[in-house]
Amino acid sequence: MIEIPEKVYNQMLSVLGYPFVTLAPDSATDTKGYDLELTSKQIKEIILEPAINEYYRWFPIELTQSQSISTNFEIPFPNEDVFSVKDVRLNTNMFQYGPTGNALVDERFISTNNMYSRGMYGTRNDYGYSTARITRRSETQAFIDTNKAFKWRVIENQRKLVGFSNVMGTLEITWAMKSDSWDHVAFSQQGDVIKLCQGKMLEYFGRLRQQLMVSDAPAELNGESFIERGKELLEEVFTKWRQFAYPVIMRG
Repeated sequence: MIEIPEKVYNQMLSVLGYPFVTLAPDSATDTKGYDLELTSKQIKEIILEPAINEYYRWFPIELTQSQSISTNFEIPFPNEDVFSVKDVRLNTNMFQYGPTGNALVDERFISTNNMYSRGMYGTRNDYGYSTARITRRSETQAFIDTNKAFKWRVIENQRKLVGFSNVMGTLEITWAMKSDSWDHVAFSQQGDVIKLCQGKMLEYFGRLRQQLMVSDAPAELNGESFIERGKELLEEVFTKWRQFAYPVIMRG
Protein backbone atom coordinates (compact mmCIF):
# COMPACT_ATOMS: atom_id res chain seq x y z
CA MET A 1 0.00 0.00 0.00
CA ILE A 2 1.15 3.54 -0.74
CA GLU A 3 2.93 5.26 2.16
CA ILE A 4 1.91 8.92 2.54
CA PRO A 5 2.87 11.15 5.50
CA GLU A 6 -0.13 12.05 7.64
CA LYS A 7 0.18 15.81 7.03
CA VAL A 8 0.27 15.29 3.25
CA TYR A 9 -2.68 12.89 3.42
CA ASN A 10 -4.66 15.44 5.44
CA GLN A 11 -3.88 18.08 2.80
CA MET A 12 -5.33 15.78 0.15
CA LEU A 13 -8.48 15.18 2.23
CA SER A 14 -8.96 18.89 2.85
CA VAL A 15 -10.55 19.26 -0.59
CA LEU A 16 -13.44 17.12 0.70
CA GLY A 17 -13.88 19.26 3.82
CA TYR A 18 -11.67 17.27 6.20
CA PRO A 19 -11.40 17.45 9.23
CA PHE A 20 -14.99 18.78 9.46
CA VAL A 21 -16.09 15.89 7.27
CA THR A 22 -15.80 12.59 9.15
CA LEU A 23 -13.86 9.65 7.76
CA ALA A 24 -14.55 6.01 8.61
CA PRO A 25 -11.70 4.50 10.68
CA ASP A 26 -9.76 1.55 9.24
CA SER A 27 -11.14 -0.71 11.98
CA ALA A 28 -14.74 0.06 11.07
CA THR A 29 -16.84 -2.81 9.69
CA ASP A 30 -19.83 -0.53 9.06
CA THR A 31 -19.19 2.86 7.45
CA LYS A 32 -22.74 4.16 7.94
CA GLY A 33 -22.85 7.25 10.06
CA TYR A 34 -19.67 8.69 8.55
CA ASP A 35 -19.60 11.42 5.91
CA LEU A 36 -17.20 9.48 3.69
CA GLU A 37 -18.02 5.87 2.89
CA LEU A 38 -14.42 4.64 2.65
CA THR A 39 -11.74 4.10 5.28
CA SER A 40 -8.28 5.65 4.97
CA LYS A 41 -6.86 2.30 3.84
CA GLN A 42 -9.52 1.97 1.15
CA ILE A 43 -8.94 5.54 -0.07
CA LYS A 44 -5.22 4.90 -0.40
CA GLU A 45 -5.65 1.56 -2.18
CA ILE A 46 -8.55 2.45 -4.47
CA ILE A 47 -7.94 6.13 -5.28
CA LEU A 48 -4.51 7.42 -4.29
CA GLU A 49 -2.25 4.53 -5.34
CA PRO A 50 -3.49 4.53 -8.97
CA ALA A 51 -3.18 8.34 -9.05
CA ILE A 52 0.44 8.31 -7.88
CA ASN A 53 1.26 5.48 -10.29
CA GLU A 54 -0.08 7.74 -13.04
CA TYR A 55 2.41 10.40 -11.91
CA TYR A 56 5.29 7.92 -12.26
CA ARG A 57 4.22 7.19 -15.84
CA TRP A 58 5.04 10.81 -16.65
CA PHE A 59 7.96 11.28 -14.24
CA PRO A 60 9.50 7.86 -13.48
CA ILE A 61 12.36 7.25 -11.07
CA GLU A 62 15.47 6.60 -13.16
CA LEU A 63 17.54 3.51 -12.36
CA THR A 64 20.71 3.08 -14.46
CA GLN A 65 22.37 -0.23 -15.29
CA SER A 66 25.29 -1.31 -17.51
CA GLN A 67 25.31 -4.64 -19.34
CA SER A 68 27.92 -6.06 -21.75
CA ILE A 69 26.45 -7.63 -24.90
CA SER A 70 27.73 -9.16 -28.16
CA THR A 71 24.67 -10.49 -30.03
CA ASN A 72 21.05 -11.24 -29.03
CA PHE A 73 20.27 -10.11 -25.49
CA GLU A 74 17.43 -10.56 -23.02
CA ILE A 75 17.59 -8.63 -19.76
CA PRO A 76 14.88 -9.00 -17.07
CA PHE A 77 13.61 -6.03 -15.11
CA PRO A 78 15.96 -5.61 -12.11
CA ASN A 79 13.24 -5.35 -9.43
CA GLU A 80 9.46 -5.40 -8.96
CA ASP A 81 9.13 -1.60 -8.95
CA VAL A 82 10.58 -1.26 -12.47
CA PHE A 83 7.72 -1.07 -14.97
CA SER A 84 9.43 -0.07 -18.25
CA VAL A 85 12.55 1.35 -19.92
CA LYS A 86 13.13 5.06 -20.43
CA ASP A 87 16.28 4.91 -22.57
CA VAL A 88 18.87 2.46 -23.91
CA ARG A 89 22.25 3.36 -25.44
CA LEU A 90 24.94 1.11 -26.91
CA ASN A 91 28.53 2.16 -26.17
CA THR A 92 31.04 0.62 -28.62
CA ASN A 93 34.01 2.75 -27.59
CA MET A 94 37.08 0.49 -27.67
CA PHE A 95 38.90 2.76 -25.23
CA GLN A 96 36.26 2.84 -22.49
CA TYR A 97 38.22 0.71 -20.03
CA GLY A 98 41.42 2.76 -20.16
CA PRO A 99 42.57 6.15 -18.86
CA THR A 100 41.88 9.31 -20.82
CA GLY A 101 43.35 12.77 -20.52
CA ASN A 102 42.00 14.44 -23.64
CA ALA A 103 38.50 14.31 -25.13
CA LEU A 104 39.89 13.75 -28.64
CA VAL A 105 43.08 11.69 -28.50
CA ASP A 106 45.36 11.07 -25.56
CA GLU A 107 48.72 9.97 -26.94
CA ARG A 108 49.65 8.56 -23.57
CA PHE A 109 46.73 6.14 -23.80
CA ILE A 110 47.89 4.15 -26.82
CA SER A 111 51.53 3.13 -26.73
CA THR A 112 53.55 0.00 -27.22
CA ASN A 113 52.13 -2.87 -25.13
CA ASN A 114 49.82 -0.39 -23.37
CA MET A 115 52.73 1.00 -21.33
CA TYR A 116 53.42 4.66 -20.64
CA SER A 117 56.56 6.47 -21.93
CA ARG A 118 58.01 3.28 -23.34
CA GLY A 119 60.13 3.46 -26.47
CA MET A 120 61.17 0.77 -28.93
CA TYR A 121 64.36 -1.22 -29.24
CA GLY A 122 65.69 0.02 -25.91
CA THR A 123 65.39 3.71 -26.81
CA ARG A 124 63.06 6.53 -25.79
CA ASN A 125 61.87 6.87 -29.40
CA ASP A 126 58.91 4.78 -30.66
CA TYR A 127 59.59 5.76 -34.32
CA GLY A 128 55.99 6.94 -34.83
CA TYR A 129 54.47 3.63 -33.78
CA SER A 130 52.12 5.19 -31.19
CA THR A 131 50.79 7.71 -33.72
CA ALA A 132 50.20 4.98 -36.29
CA ARG A 133 48.42 2.88 -33.69
CA ILE A 134 46.18 5.79 -32.74
CA THR A 135 45.20 6.23 -36.37
CA ARG A 136 44.55 2.54 -36.86
CA ARG A 137 42.35 2.23 -33.79
CA SER A 138 40.41 5.36 -34.75
CA GLU A 139 39.75 3.86 -38.19
CA THR A 140 38.59 0.58 -36.60
CA GLN A 141 36.26 2.40 -34.21
CA ALA A 142 34.78 4.44 -37.07
CA PHE A 143 34.17 1.23 -39.04
CA ILE A 144 32.38 -0.36 -36.06
CA ASP A 145 30.15 2.67 -35.49
CA THR A 146 29.30 2.98 -39.19
CA ASN A 147 28.33 -0.65 -39.71
CA LYS A 148 26.72 -1.54 -36.39
CA ALA A 149 23.13 -2.79 -36.24
CA PHE A 150 21.35 -2.29 -32.94
CA LYS A 151 17.70 -2.72 -32.01
CA TRP A 152 15.84 -3.07 -28.74
CA ARG A 153 12.29 -3.24 -27.43
CA VAL A 154 10.50 -3.69 -24.12
CA ILE A 155 8.13 -6.60 -23.49
CA GLU A 156 6.27 -5.20 -20.50
CA ASN A 157 3.95 -8.15 -19.87
CA GLN A 158 7.02 -10.42 -19.61
CA ARG A 159 9.00 -7.74 -17.74
CA LYS A 160 12.13 -7.86 -19.88
CA LEU A 161 14.24 -5.90 -22.37
CA VAL A 162 15.20 -7.74 -25.56
CA GLY A 163 17.22 -6.80 -28.62
CA PHE A 164 20.08 -7.50 -31.02
CA SER A 165 23.52 -6.06 -31.76
CA ASN A 166 26.04 -7.19 -34.39
CA VAL A 167 28.96 -5.65 -32.46
CA MET A 168 30.28 -6.04 -28.94
CA GLY A 169 29.56 -3.17 -26.57
CA THR A 170 28.09 -2.03 -23.31
CA LEU A 171 24.39 -1.26 -22.90
CA GLU A 172 23.62 1.77 -20.79
CA ILE A 173 20.03 1.16 -19.64
CA THR A 174 17.82 3.72 -17.90
CA TRP A 175 14.96 1.83 -16.27
CA ALA A 176 11.66 3.53 -15.41
CA MET A 177 10.66 2.79 -11.83
CA LYS A 178 7.79 3.63 -9.48
CA SER A 179 7.65 3.65 -5.70
CA ASP A 180 5.11 3.09 -2.94
CA SER A 181 6.73 5.80 -0.81
CA TRP A 182 5.79 9.47 -1.03
CA ASP A 183 9.46 10.30 -0.32
CA HIS A 184 10.33 9.50 -3.95
CA VAL A 185 7.93 12.08 -5.39
CA ALA A 186 10.05 14.98 -6.64
CA PHE A 187 9.77 18.04 -4.37
CA SER A 188 9.04 20.28 -7.37
CA GLN A 189 6.11 18.00 -8.34
CA GLN A 190 4.55 17.39 -4.92
CA GLY A 191 2.03 20.21 -5.23
CA ASP A 192 0.81 18.89 -8.58
CA VAL A 193 0.60 15.31 -7.27
CA ILE A 194 -1.52 16.49 -4.31
CA LYS A 195 -3.85 18.23 -6.78
CA LEU A 196 -3.97 15.07 -8.91
CA CYS A 197 -4.96 12.99 -5.87
CA GLN A 198 -7.54 15.58 -4.83
CA GLY A 199 -9.06 15.54 -8.30
CA LYS A 200 -9.33 11.73 -8.22
CA MET A 201 -10.99 11.84 -4.79
CA LEU A 202 -13.47 14.50 -5.90
CA GLU A 203 -14.30 12.45 -8.98
CA TYR A 204 -14.80 9.27 -6.96
CA PHE A 205 -16.97 10.68 -4.20
CA GLY A 206 -18.80 13.01 -6.59
CA ARG A 207 -19.78 10.13 -8.86
CA LEU A 208 -20.68 8.01 -5.84
CA ARG A 209 -23.15 10.65 -4.73
CA GLN A 210 -24.57 10.95 -8.21
CA GLN A 211 -25.29 7.23 -8.04
CA LEU A 212 -27.13 7.44 -4.72
CA MET A 213 -30.89 7.41 -5.16
CA VAL A 214 -31.65 7.84 -1.47
CA SER A 215 -29.63 9.99 0.91
CA ASP A 216 -27.37 8.00 3.27
CA ALA A 217 -28.20 4.72 1.53
CA PRO A 218 -25.07 3.69 -0.41
CA ALA A 219 -26.48 0.21 -1.13
CA GLU A 220 -29.17 1.59 -3.46
CA LEU A 221 -27.32 2.74 -6.57
CA ASN A 222 -28.36 4.03 -9.98
CA GLY A 223 -27.59 1.31 -12.53
CA GLU A 224 -27.84 3.72 -15.49
CA SER A 225 -25.00 5.78 -14.03
CA PHE A 226 -22.85 2.64 -13.76
CA ILE A 227 -23.52 1.73 -17.40
CA GLU A 228 -22.75 5.24 -18.68
CA ARG A 229 -19.49 5.43 -16.74
CA GLY A 230 -18.54 1.92 -17.92
CA LYS A 231 -18.97 3.02 -21.55
CA GLU A 232 -16.76 6.05 -20.95
CA LEU A 233 -13.98 3.93 -19.42
CA LEU A 234 -14.08 1.28 -22.13
CA GLU A 235 -14.02 3.86 -24.92
CA GLU A 236 -11.13 5.67 -23.25
CA VAL A 237 -9.07 2.47 -22.95
CA PHE A 238 -9.77 1.12 -26.44
CA THR A 239 -9.17 4.50 -28.07
CA LYS A 240 -5.73 4.61 -26.49
CA TRP A 241 -4.90 1.00 -27.37
CA ARG A 242 -5.87 1.49 -31.02
CA GLN A 243 -3.10 4.09 -31.31
CA PHE A 244 -0.40 1.54 -30.44
CA ALA A 245 -1.52 -1.95 -31.44
CA TYR A 246 -4.03 -4.09 -33.32
CA PRO A 247 -6.10 -6.77 -31.58
CA VAL A 248 -5.00 -10.38 -32.10
CA ILE A 249 -7.54 -12.39 -34.10
CA MET A 250 -8.45 -15.56 -32.21
CA ARG A 251 -9.39 -18.48 -34.45
CA GLY A 252 -11.04 -21.69 -33.38
